[in-house]
Amino acid sequence: MSNVIQCPQCKQGNELGRMFCTRCGTKLDLSSLTRSSSGRAFDLPRFLRGAVRVTIFLALLVLLLLLIWPTTLAGQRGKDEDVAALLGQRQALTRAVQDKQEVKLELSEAALNAYLAATLKVAHSNEEAVAAWMMRLAELHVALQPGVLTVTTLAHWGPLAITWELSGIPKVADGHFALEVKSGCIGHLGLPQAGAEAMAARVAALFNRWGTDRALLDQLASVAVDKGTVTLVTKAAKP
Repeated sequence: MSNVIQCPQCKQGNELGRMFCTRCGTKLDLSSLTRSSSGRAFDLPRFLRGAVRVTIFLALLVLLLLLIWPTTLAGQRGKDEDVAALLGQRQALTRAVQDKQEVKLELSEAALNAYLAATLKVAHSNEEAVAAWMMRLAELHVALQPGVLTVTTLAHWGPLAITWELSGIPKVADGHFALEVKSGCIGHLGLPQAGAEAMAARVAALFNRWGTDRALLDQLASVAVDKGTVTLVTKAAKP
């Protein structure tokens, strides 16, 4: 904005604040100053709007990066012999449920992860998962800490690798095995409680595809998680 006001009569430049021209005495047209100032005033909101757009874009970019930045799969990886050991324990668990005997079995984190990895190799299981999640499941892991079970899922969506992670307290109530969700995240982006519970419902639907295993879990009397192990206790027949 100019620091002078031009006289409409003699074109003399006058300092701001004067009402009349210093050369010819003509009253100065201050309306031009008002229009100029008004135009200048609108420059600031326009700048702010641009800054807000840039801020929103950067925030969305950060959120996207957090979403597609996969987390490390927690939990000890198992071996083929771990699968064989777990299948033996599974048979013992099935017999105990059928005979309505109380049996306590301790499963290792490595055996559970080896079993899940072997199950995902079955073509029809993964095809069903693709239909439900619209992406291909690559890995499914559990991590066991005192009182807390964490489930991490790695899936491929086109060229992207995306992870989901849920942590909670496993329990059996009213004949159903469930996870009392405490936290959840997609990639490195933490979810609110409602979002974590919604994701838990999808993960539960995924586990329901292992119908026999889920039925066994529903027959348990209790489940206790410790570091690297989970202890399952079957129900005994009532006397």
